[in-house]
Amino acid sequence: MKRLICVLLLAVWLMGSCAASDTGQQASPQQTVRSIRMTFLTTLGSNIDGLPEVQDAVNAITIPEIGVEVELVPVPAQETTTVYPASIAKDIPMDLMLINNENILRYIDQKMLLPLNDLLDGEASNILQIAEDDSCLTDGAAVDDLIYGLRIPSIFTGLCGGLWISPQLLKEVSFHYEAEKVYSFEELDVLFSRLKEAYPDQYPLGQITGMYDFSTASFFLGIQSDDLSGTDPSVLRLDSDSTRLVNYYETDFYYEWLEYMRKWYLDGYIYPDSAITTATSIGLYQEGILLSIALAGQPDLLSENDIGTEIVLMRLSPVRQNRLGNIGIFWTIPVTSREPEAAMAFLDMMYADERIINLLSWGIQGQDYQLDQQNNPTLLEGCRFVNPMGVFGDQNKRYQTNAQERQAARQAFADKSEDVNPEYNGFLFDSSQLTQQLLDIEKVKSRYLPLLESGCVDLDSAYPEFIRQLYEAGLQQVMDEKQRQFDAWLMDNPS
Repeated sequence: MKRLICVLLLAVWLMGSCAASDTGQQASPQQTVRSIRMTFLTTLGSNIDGLPEVQDAVNAITIPEIGVEVELVPVPAQETTTVYPASIAKDIPMDLMLINNENILRYIDQKMLLPLNDLLDGEASNILQIAEDDSCLTDGAAVDDLIYGLRIPSIFTGLCGGLWISPQLLKEVSFHYEAEKVYSFEELDVLFSRLKEAYPDQYPLGQITGMYDFSTASFFLGIQSDDLSGTDPSVLRLDSDSTRLVNYYETDFYYEWLEYMRKWYLDGYIYPDSAITTATSIGLYQEGILLSIALAGQPDLLSENDIGTEIVLMRLSPVRQNRLGNIGIFWTIPVTSREPEAAMAFLDMMYADERIINLLSWGIQGQDYQLDQQNNPTLLEGCRFVNPMGVFGDQNKRYQTNAQERQAARQAFADKSEDVNPEYNGFLFDSSQLTQQLLDIEKVKSRYLPLLESGCVDLDSAYPEFIRQLYEAGLQQVMDEKQRQFDAWLMDNPS
């Protein structure tokens, strides 16, 4: 499948017009300026007070060079799963939409996206060149020879469960830290006990669930299963050779983790309002309310620049690289686009032009940040814009502090990662006939997961009710159909 999709994109490249030029292309004086709207995702550490000035600076480049004016529409990254479908259903105009670590098939099956083949042919010489030279940007985003999304060129390093914490704090409570060590829940229990004793008015475990509509278990467990590119709870366990699907939320490792969350909540280690607060774990950490941050473990996911003080990663699981499949970060053009050709022209420029990449990442040089002699960016006092999401074009052209050291760290991390079930890379789960069941399952998850995973409810009553409601929402139908399709695929693709 991966080879097929690569061939598709190469075919588009070979058929493309040679008339398209590089990012220095000048619009003709008579060219009509086309206006587009683009989702601008924000995350922990984002500061977009200066977004209007950044937008003006981008348009000062794009209007004369490609005849496109862009409006940046802020959307919190954790809200895309609800904001996007609602906006498309209301036909709210949007020309570029960034899918954020979701299954793109959800949008394709519900006919929310435009195919990109013809647009790539006519407007995307830079993207096609990147795809030819570096990697296939369409992995997981092509169905029936139609391309619906484009990935960002970047280094995939794998991930692990992660607890981010101050090394000085670890020393203060005499807890030995090793960067390569995988810490157990029992060891975390010891750490949290010492931290609570030293800081009785603060909360050792920065587990905040109120702002998430998905499970935070991977922040602790890492990748323990393979969802086979689905968004439903049916998975293959990685500690088994069986090809039978199981409900992730009924696995022993998930329930054991819930037991620890409940214990740590009752012990006073977790912020009491974790399940309902609109605050972020980073914000509460910076205020001194939390003593750690639970997030996925990857190099540079958090840094001193983001937090304001030194912070290190405690690994909570082995490093694994999930199959790309249909889940990931994709730039797409939704069916609500009024200017799809202009949207692709801007996307093509953004992928290759370091001016655009760094404006959208760091803001305005000399106003929001400055570069030293090694091109290390430093935020200036009074900075009004920075966005740590590395989603704007080729990340090799994005300014990074100590870029060579960071690249070496990412590569070392990637070298340790174990690929997850690469033999199943060609399987695609067609869930188009299960849309209502999947929506109902998501509603159940959004009600129960923030409560269960913050430890604030009794497991003996809440957990069985959660599992029962998953099946009442149609989970068994989804699992049976996914198993049927997977079994058929295995018959057609013997190892």
